[in-house]
Amino acid sequence: MSDSYYIWTFTSNTGDQWGGTLYDDSSAYDVGSTVRDAAGTYRIDYEYAYGFDLTAAYGINEGQVTTNWYYDSAATAYFDTYSDGTYVTGRAGLGSEYDYAWTGAAWDDFGDGGVYQANGEPGDSYFTWTFYAYTGDQWGGTLYDDSRDYGVGSVINDAKGYYLINSEYEFGFDLTAAYGIWEGEVTTSWYYDAGSRSYLETYSDGLWVTSWEGLGMEYDYAWTGRAWDDFGDGGRYQVDVPPVVVPVVTYDVVVYDTYDYGYYDYGYYDYGYYDYGYYDGSYYTYDDYGYDDGWYDYGYDSYAYDYDNWHYDYA
Repeated sequence: MSDSYYIWTFTSNTGDQWGGTLYDDSSAYDVGSTVRDAAGTYRIDYEYAYGFDLTAAYGINEGQVTTNWYYDSAATAYFDTYSDGTYVTGRAGLGSEYDYAWTGAAWDDFGDGGVYQANGEPGDSYFTWTFYAYTGDQWGGTLYDDSRDYGVGSVINDAKGYYLINSEYEFGFDLTAAYGIWEGEVTTSWYYDAGSRSYLETYSDGLWVTSWEGLGMEYDYAWTGRAWDDFGDGGRYQVDVPPVVVPVVTYDVVVYDTYDYGYYDYGYYDYGYYDYGYYDGSYYTYDDYGYDDGWYDYGYDSYAYDYDNWHYDYA
């Protein structure tokens, strides 16, 4: 498919503007086309159609964006951009650009469809955040950015999940100008794997920056117990902990017969019952005494036992 070179302008809802160039399919836009985004509108100002595919000819991919200028409506002034249009600041088309503008005192980030905007010398904040992937995995860390960009409870949706701002500390001044800390610096200090229900150690351990471009661009590794597995980029990369193989132990169960002894349960022997007759002072009489050991039946219909003479007297 043939490609075109476009020049575009973004106008935010606050009145700030910025612009640059875009390479994309010739069928994607026309001059005057508008595209709504999170906090403003893109407009196509110019198009040059090449008539052939730039990727095949020169390796220029569709969706490459540059940002050349920035206009601050409050200051009524144009700001230089950090990239100055000399390199790609977005690779997924309009709305993916991310750059910095010089406010006169510091470089302030802007882009992402108006989510980020430069404005004089805004104060910065230290944020803590958590990313919730749709798979159930989570990770989190810290972010330095403009105080006005987020508040506690802010939700930022991304491709595979969403970010939640947990806390904020406002410095009240620009950290870039004061300490060289750039807006958009991100650290990743922990990872939770839903599959194994365990927290994993991150390679950076929150000690160094894992993104310079704000939430959604962090990239780090977590230890699975066997290897370092990468994660980040708005949930595009997630850690998978390999399952633990538990050996199965089987046992042969020997079932022994139970013992049934009639009224008295003593094993294989069934003693039936005793039928006591009467005692006349000399004799006890026993009627129908049965002795059954499971194999042999010893039956005595009736007999008397003489305690005095120690003899059996069978009836």
